[in-house]
Amino acid sequence: MRYIDWIKKQIKFLGLSNVIRFPIEKRLEQSKKITHQVWYIPRMEDELPIASFNNLEDAIQLMTKIKKQRPKAFPHHYIWDVNKKEKYDKHS
Repeated sequence: MRYIDWIKKQIKFLGLSNVIRFPIEKRLEQSKKITHQVWYIPRMEDELPIASFNNLEDAIQLMTKIKKQRPKAFPHHYIWDVNKKEKYDKHS
């Protein structure tokens, strides 16, 4: 039995409700809610996500911030719709 599994079992056994959650559990829950990501396309390497959001408005807001602060890098970013598995090209 792994240590983390033992801890989880002890928490359930004792009936503790206000225990700090494990970071991996938090990340797993957040990943289920993610609907849009902002991706960057570097010159030599593979594309990589730089931010994840649970709504489109926040992703568009980040894209406009990138467009204002880094106009040369802006064409190398795009919004990815996680559910539809396609690019969202209507940002300005």
